[in-house]
Amino acid sequence: MHRRVVLALGLLLCVPAIAQAASSIVVGNHVLAVNTPGQVINLNVTGNDQIGGLDLFFTINGGGVGPVVTAVDITSAGTIFAGNNTGIFVFAAPNNLPSTRPAVSTTSAVGILPILANGLLASVTFDTTGIPAGVYSWSLTNHPLGATDLGTDLQDEFIYPNVTNGTLTIVPEPSSVVMGLFAAAGIGAVAIRKRRARRA
Repeated sequence: MHRRVVLALGLLLCVPAIAQAASSIVVGNHVLAVNTPGQVINLNVTGNDQIGGLDLFFTINGGGVGPVVTAVDITSAGTIFAGNNTGIFVFAAPNNLPSTRPAVSTTSAVGILPILANGLLASVTFDTTGIPAGVYSWSLTNHPLGATDLGTDLQDEFIYPNVTNGTLTIVPEPSSVVMGLFAAAGIGAVAIRKRRARRA
């Protein structure tokens, strides 16, 4: 009987912790077309944190060669900060745009209630012009300025969401793939002819 009471009390104590579960961002694995500007990918946040700001810091391929970020929208219609923000602050070079390591931030407007961290966090625009086909990392936790945060809480401590980082894959043009297959087939045909010639 005593054990059941202790277990029940323990479960009750866990309920507030579950209700206040941390916000989460799943970056996802996205496919981009080769040599194409203006490709937009949305980042969403889920959870029930009440936040008053956002520091969105991320790197593509560790900030090296990769799909270039040309725009980051965190305040327009549809985003969680729409209608309740102080504008977008873009950090100085090399964290400004265009970049593979952008850093932008905003805060909720003074006197307006905090924002629920649940919905569209940002729309990110990429340009793959001149970038080789391949798979590139997309990290919200590996920026020189620090990890992405959702502002600070009442104790002035940063709110860090649970982040699952992702990838960007640039695929070659279909015509390039077809040409590559034809080239491979041609090389194979030449090799077969040489073998037959040697046997003869």
